[in-house]
Amino acid sequence: MFRAEIRDREHWMELVRQTGFSANVVCKQLHVCRRQLQRYTRRDFGQSAQHWLNAQRLGVAAAMLRRGWSVKRTALELGFKQPNHFSRQFKRVYGLCPSAFATQEGCSRSNLDACRSP
Repeated sequence: MFRAEIRDREHWMELVRQTGFSANVVCKQLHVCRRQLQRYTRRDFGQSAQHWLNAQRLGVAAAMLRRGWSVKRTALELGFKQPNHFSRQFKRVYGLCPSAFATQEGCSRSNLDACRSP
């Protein structure tokens, strides 16, 4: 991937999926140091590289759960070593455990508050 392409969000998304959402592997693919990756993500996304990568991974997880994937399969597919760790991270972002999120009909990030259980 050429440096000129890193400004394109589609290329970013393709790259992070191919690298398993790993900052170190992204750095190797871009031939940049970790600090330079931090600069890119701060400039383009307003977040540190790791925060942005985690957000992207959990966004993909939400889509997988909506398509009917199991929590365990989703966690393993996205590189979480333990489904429990995945569940904690997911709940921290979405406010629901992954299994509850998957059963919510019509949930989207924009109306998640309306879908939360009391």
